[in-house]
Amino acid sequence: MPGTSEEMNQNSCANGLIQNSNGSLEEKLDELRHLMGKMEGDPLRIVGVGAGAWGSVFTALLQDSYGHLRDKVLIRIWRRPGKIVDKATAEHLFEVINSREDVLRRLIRRCAYLKYVEARLGDRTLYADEILKDGFCLNMIDTPLCPLKVVTNLQEAVWDADIVINGLPSTET
Repeated sequence: MPGTSEEMNQNSCANGLIQNSNGSLEEKLDELRHLMGKMEGDPLRIVGVGAGAWGSVFTALLQDSYGHLRDKVLIRIWRRPGKIVDKATAEHLFEVINSREDVLRRLIRRCAYLKYVEARLGDRTLYADEILKDGFCLNMIDTPLCPLKVVTNLQEAVWDADIVINGLPSTET
């Protein structure tokens, strides 16, 4: 019977994503690329504008779902540059990193762990756009995301974008 839990289990992926039974994610992406007139070798460029909690999570979900298809899609997020992460937040972020083995290993592998140690000690200043590249949204430090491609120049971010996703306005604007 369609829609039963047995059928749902057959369509779920290792990362928990449930694929549409009418086609794979890649097929759906190819269909969208075709509708937008994209040729082979010309990736679909998606940019999330605004890196608050909602924008960051949505962009991270796209990255988790489609990021492995690098030759077909490029997902980036724009974040206003220069927002300093205060020392208390940097200390808490360090605790979050060390409490999650997967995050700790990812940062060590990317040679990014040392900057969090230095920030914890107060020897270095972290910026919101910098930590977003490593998968941390300043508005929700306790919930690590996947690493994101961050652009700090708005014009550069949207100039050649095929799809622009407008995030929710920040409480600071």
